[in-house]
Amino acid sequence: MWYKRSGDAPPFLGQGTGVGGGTSPIKRSGDAPPFLGDVSGVVGGVSPIYSGGKAVRGKFHGRVYHILSEIGSGGSGSVFLARCGDRTVALKISKDMIGLIREYRYLKEFSPDGFAPEPYEIDDVVKDGDMKHCISIEYIKGNTLRQILKKGSLTLKNALDIGIKLGGILEKIHRKGLIYCDLKPENVIVCPDGSVKLVDLAGIMREGASIREFTKNYDRGAWNMGPRIADRNYNMFSLACIIIEMLEPQKFKKAAHISGLLSVVRSKYPPGFFNLIDSALKGSIEFDVFYRNLVSLSAQIKDKNPSRSADAILNIVLVCSFLFFIFTILLAAG
Repeated sequence: MWYKRSGDAPPFLGQGTGVGGGTSPIKRSGDAPPFLGDVSGVVGGVSPIYSGGKAVRGKFHGRVYHILSEIGSGGSGSVFLARCGDRTVALKISKDMIGLIREYRYLKEFSPDGFAPEPYEIDDVVKDGDMKHCISIEYIKGNTLRQILKKGSLTLKNALDIGIKLGGILEKIHRKGLIYCDLKPENVIVCPDGSVKLVDLAGIMREGASIREFTKNYDRGAWNMGPRIADRNYNMFSLACIIIEMLEPQKFKKAAHISGLLSVVRSKYPPGFFNLIDSALKGSIEFDVFYRNLVSLSAQIKDKNPSRSADAILNIVLVCSFLFFIFTILLAAG
């Protein structure tokens, strides 16, 4: 959404290379630009006059935005890479003034927590008589989770790490009586330092409200697994779906019902993980319990890694000792 094209991103852990002295937790993404949600069915879409190379001026603040390129489009508007003075920004333009005001308010509220881009200014822009509303927003370097998954699946450890980071973000939103109702890979950015951010905060709603904006694959109502109501378990269902998709993107895409979704993880992954995902999709546990168990499960996987390494080293030592023993016998016989 509002970030650099993925071609500028550093290599990822999946290819075993470092990033600024550390490593990022996932594989390299492709060169295509990330998107703000689905590109079809744009409700708040903008005119072609906002194409690259054009400039628009804010009606009230008077700032001039030089449009460099379109980053993407979604249900709540289109986002452009733009220059304003000496600053590169993401400029979201839409006909939906109420939605933009709501999103601006939530960006202001949550950007200090570090998981949402900082909003700079809200204004109207006019070009050739075409009036729209806009927000200029911090331009974040990173890749959407969707871009990453186009290159392949993640390991269980990496998927759990991203799931835990998303769970922590959702928990912060829940504390304020709010629900992020359009959780999907397109709205998740993984930054070069491994941190995770959420974008398109227009989908945030008060707990208990009827959900208006959703994406079918991550909506429990579409899977006949619960009401389309903004509650914490609605987020739990979406997060469980995303974790499955990170592990098995192609199989997730083909699943047509909940049993098919569960079969994706039943045979290939540990029973504890399957049981946790099963409970989350069926809503038989609460979000807080699901989140704590994700953290616990990830820690268990970490604990296993050193023992595997130790076993491997021990095996090498034993083999070398045996070979040395054989060599000594042969030398003595000669």
